Amino acid sequence: MVRDAVDNLEDKRAEVMHLVDLARRNVEVIALDVESWLSLSKEIFTVAYRILREHERVERSCLNGWCPHLKSRFSLSRKANKLHHEMLDLLQEQNFGRISYPASPSSFSSSTGVFIDFESRVLTIKGIMAALRDDRVYMIGICGMGGVGKTIIVKEVARRMKEENLFDEVVMGVVTQQPSRKKIRNEIADQLGLKLEEETSVARAARLRGRIKDIKTVLVILDDVWETLDLVEVGIPLELRVVKSRMASNSIDDPNLLKVAEEVAKECGGLPIALVTFGRALNNKNKYFWDDALL
Repeated sequence: MVRDAVDNLEDKRAEVMHLVDLARRNVEVIALDVESWLSLSKEIFTVAYRILREHERVERSCLNGWCPHLKSRFSLSRKANKLHHEMLDLLQEQNFGRISYPASPSSFSSSTGVFIDFESRVLTIKGIMAALRDDRVYMIGICGMGGVGKTIIVKEVARRMKEENLFDEVVMGVVTQQPSRKKIRNEIADQLGLKLEEETSVARAARLRGRIKDIKTVLVILDDVWETLDLVEVGIPLELRVVKSRMASNSIDDPNLLKVAEEVAKECGGLPIALVTFGRALNNKNKYFWDDALL
């Protein structure tokens, strides 16, 4: 009786393990009830094998139908009967709704490059981390010219926040120079395991906003921000903690800056990298910043 139940349970467990292995190869998250079932079946197998060994030992001590350990045999029979029912119950519980779920994509699990501990980056990250630990801070802006490593910095901050479990969820959206609210909204929703199926943009934003509010602590990182973004239209509650990396947008030529620009160019000594660096840093800035660059 117990042996048959063990054999049946072993077959079912092998089937489930096969499906779990396939899911893990596809980088999917195993359902909690499946993990629990596998753990419980493993424990039952341990008990079952021990009872079967004891049963064999007791049977070997019997001679011509006479058994010297009747009490042990009776106790063993009760244990075996109880275990048999537990295994039958476990077999019935094996009909799971689904084995696994797609893993929430992490936009910061790996950066665009290897993080290098430049002193400036280390100081910047320390400052951001300190600000995020301050409950009075709700929005942090990281500004700089293109290519200085803002994206790498915010991804490193996200990674450290996840490691420290400072927030229940850390999500990231890429805005770009021509932002698509739908794309940003879907990126954040995907990382929260939320599928937005509402017909209108307003309804989808409200659904995302409601999902975010259900989470106790959430950090939203918006990368490559060029101009003002309406967080409510995206679906981000205004009271949420937000980190933004921002780059100045292009601007038209200002004749009043021509003389100052020529002086800045002279200070660059004609070096292309210096000209590009200053040009990007001062793009869309007023005369005050250009004058300040000459100090």
